[in-house]
Amino acid sequence: MNIGFLDLETQYLFNEVGGRCQENCEKLKVSMAGLAINSEPVEIFKEDEIKDLLQVLDKLGLIVGYNLLEFDYFVLTHYHKKAYEKYSPKTLDIMFEIEKEIKRRISLDALAQVNLGIKKKLDGYEMPRLWRSGNYAAVIEHCRKDVEITRKLYRFGKSKNKLRYFDKDSGNIKGTEGRLVKILFFYFQITSSFPEP
Repeated sequence: MNIGFLDLETQYLFNEVGGRCQENCEKLKVSMAGLAINSEPVEIFKEDEIKDLLQVLDKLGLIVGYNLLEFDYFVLTHYHKKAYEKYSPKTLDIMFEIEKEIKRRISLDALAQVNLGIKKKLDGYEMPRLWRSGNYAAVIEHCRKDVEITRKLYRFGKSKNKLRYFDKDSGNIKGTEGRLVKILFFYFQITSSFPEP
């Protein structure tokens, strides 16, 4: 079995499709999707290749991402109505687990800066505009980078037994322990036969 690291970019923003809610996610539509399996390079799927992406996701033992459970899978319902039900049982959503632990959301960029020393060049909110203007290379690069960062955070969590985040209230860097780490190590224990991602 294999571990896949997934990220989507969309054609539209919520304010262009009627507002932020799960019902509107599928209206956002996929512009590009990035998927890396284990230590393999990131593969990019265009909208007309989403069926191919779904076939690959079907075969994975674990899907790791950042906000898959509250965003990406609902966007995918435009292409497969049961995407959430099908993929959520075998998903580790790093953002979802952190939010349950510390009761607020941390951006992928913020985690990458504190834990990996990496800063993203562009904001995800810029991707629909860039895609519609024909700047596909920038969207592909952004998507690829998000997948790579997610994979690195997963590895970091595995090796360090924690992920650090900047606490705005205290001004200190704190580490998430508890549920995130327990779930990460649960997956590490049951997937010991998986290739090192």
